[in-house]
Amino acid sequence: MNTQSKQVTWAELQSQALNRIWKGTKSEATASVNTQSAVEFFGATNIVADLGVQQIDDYVDSLQTKGNSNATINRKLSALSKMLKFALDREWITKLPKIQKRKESNGRVRWLTKEEEQKLVDHFLSVSRPDVSSLILFLLDTGARAGEALGVKWKDISGGLVTFWDTKNNSPRSVPLTSRVQTLIGNGTAVNGDGPFSSVNYPEFNYLWQKAKKALGFDSDDQFVPHCLRHTCASRLAQAGVPLLTIKEFLGHKTIQVTLRYAHLAPKQLDKAREVLEQAV
Repeated sequence: MNTQSKQVTWAELQSQALNRIWKGTKSEATASVNTQSAVEFFGATNIVADLGVQQIDDYVDSLQTKGNSNATINRKLSALSKMLKFALDREWITKLPKIQKRKESNGRVRWLTKEEEQKLVDHFLSVSRPDVSSLILFLLDTGARAGEALGVKWKDISGGLVTFWDTKNNSPRSVPLTSRVQTLIGNGTAVNGDGPFSSVNYPEFNYLWQKAKKALGFDSDDQFVPHCLRHTCASRLAQAGVPLLTIKEFLGHKTIQVTLRYAHLAPKQLDKAREVLEQAV
């Protein structure tokens, strides 16, 4: 390691790591926030090579004191780990300190009831945003992530199917559209732009969701977020007895372990198991 390299600061490391690792990726904004958390704690002008294991423990303790969940802490530790690996590859540090992730619980899966769904849709219709109402129903019936849905072009919809090309795990998937969604989005016109939801962008959708959340009295419900629409789709499929492997493919989960969080919602599958046992007696 040369003398100059040892003097790399946290601010410099963050800047270069963001540019080389995350620039242009879907996680760029999140990475910026998570790496900034580390820079603020360890000190922007302090030298990265001076980092010790105790400081990492102190960082975790500070995040926990601030009320960060284990899942949030792990995301920030993951960003820290990538920064340090980046520094190690460039010999700005001599070794990679051990970073121990915190145990995450599966937690409660929040989904919408039919009544909540109707209230949400009606709210956006009442504030003259039928495009957002349509987006919500699209997310409910396809299980798509908001970013996936907002990126759909008219050419991606054909024969009652929608194809999501820009996905989280970089694996395109096609999903059949329900009748109500096909009716809502129609065939597309020049007025609607190059996609069914081209009139909405993610920051605006999130802003409008927060306003609706307050208007509908869900302020204290931390899990009432846009992603619960995806949970709702998966939960409804599981409750209807759709096989978990089918749900995995429908939602585009990378592993079956992600889908298994909905397994307890499939009572019909358990009933079938009971029937088999009854016949065996």
